[in-house]
Amino acid sequence: MLSETLNPALRAQTQSTQPMLKLSNLSLSYGEIKALKGVNLEVKRGECVSLIGSNGAGKTSLLKAITKLCSSRFDALQFEGRDLTSLASSDLVGLGLVMVPEGRGVFSRMTVLENLLMGAYVREDAQVVQEDVERMMALFPRLKERVSHLAGHLSGGEQQMLSMARALMARPRMMLLDEPSMGLSPIMVDKIFEVIGQLRSEGMTILLVEQNAMRALEMADRAYVMDSGLITLEGPAQSLLNNPSVQAAYLGLGE
Repeated sequence: MLSETLNPALRAQTQSTQPMLKLSNLSLSYGEIKALKGVNLEVKRGECVSLIGSNGAGKTSLLKAITKLCSSRFDALQFEGRDLTSLASSDLVGLGLVMVPEGRGVFSRMTVLENLLMGAYVREDAQVVQEDVERMMALFPRLKERVSHLAGHLSGGEQQMLSMARALMARPRMMLLDEPSMGLSPIMVDKIFEVIGQLRSEGMTILLVEQNAMRALEMADRAYVMDSGLITLEGPAQSLLNNPSVQAAYLGLGE
């Protein structure tokens, strides 16, 4: 089962009233361009939270700020109560916070197996790492068929599978997913969301940035809407699915 690929403590977790991830008044600029303008967001333990918005709204910038891939200003940026201010991006995997980036970000000149092992670089339990490799092959059979292939030779959907599997090899407690369905065929989109659904049901805390707003809201417990660097709406995902303004702007249902 997929649950066996996760930190064993994860399976006993339930949603908590305390945020696992919390950011307050987060701002980020690229030169004169203000990409984020005082964003407040939190994700509780065991939640799946979706972040939707149009292209250029600041969604990817938000994930990059959380994972310390770019400089930002904030009143609070915390993971499991720990202040992330002084930490580098490379420190976060060891804390259990992992991002699956937009565009997959696989190591194109390394094999599928080598990519998976890179996902486990912070771990020292070599035997269990090998067991997790086998579980990833069971979860993503296409990767098993291509285990010795260079990642750069995989299709877009296969690379997305590899990117997610590599992240799972770190046994994270929280995953940030940036546009996991972008550019994929409908069949591959279904597979990716099937895996996300499994992770959600087994207790993984997830922050999902996704262009397919309908699928993202259907998957989530709560959601945020971002526009021009600001959070403009938040609430239970089902409420946003039924919100006429969200339907008109992001779901193509008309107001």
